[in-house]
Amino acid sequence: MLTDDQLKQFKRILTEEKERMVRQLKQNRHFQLEEGFYHEASGELSSYDNHPADAGTELFEREKDMSLNEHAEQELKKIGEALKAIDRGDYGRCKVCRRPIPLERLQALPATLFCKEHSPEQRISNQRPPEEPYIGLSLKISRDGGEALREVAKWGTSDTPSDWAEGREDGGYKNLDEDQEYVEAYENFIGNDSKGKKRAVYPNRRHEQYEMALDENGIMTVFGDLPPGEKSPYDEDEKEGKK
Repeated sequence: MLTDDQLKQFKRILTEEKERMVRQLKQNRHFQLEEGFYHEASGELSSYDNHPADAGTELFEREKDMSLNEHAEQELKKIGEALKAIDRGDYGRCKVCRRPIPLERLQALPATLFCKEHSPEQRISNQRPPEEPYIGLSLKISRDGGEALREVAKWGTSDTPSDWAEGREDGGYKNLDEDQEYVEAYENFIGNDSKGKKRAVYPNRRHEQYEMALDENGIMTVFGDLPPGEKSPYDEDEKEGKK
């Protein structure tokens, strides 16, 4: 059982918390829910000339304020019930089993009227947002904004032949055949195992184009010069060719 000093301390804590929450709700006018929609809250006269995304942002903020206000009112209700329990003399006992609530639990949750075993809020909800499965699929697939643009560009864009100098026979859209799913050109024909070893080169059309581009420019790599140990055999071949 709680002593008289402990009951006075918990009553003081609950009273101060109640006064703080009431003062907060009064200052923010119940998270601005006493005002109209976001026109009044944000000072806008009309949303006619605003982008739809602006209205979506304000709607999200409105929904968040409603959730915060509901949470605050529920906490105030719990505090009020706890103060009534102190006045009745049954504070510190579980409403279900009537056993004493541990002091550590009361110190952590002064407004609780239940023990841990009979708390109605101990179960974690398994409900998930309905859009989560679809969002998960998009996160598992490697995509970027450029790929999405290429997909929709196949159905037509506002570009005209005057937007570029050279004509095309693939519908007139630029960069539809550019490299996808990798950054550097050589990444399309090289690979290794899961440990980063057993490097291999897979001959294909991109590989041939890459080698031709190197030969035309007289270079051996596009990302810097070769180390001396790897460059020496090529130097010897070049010297023999000059002889």
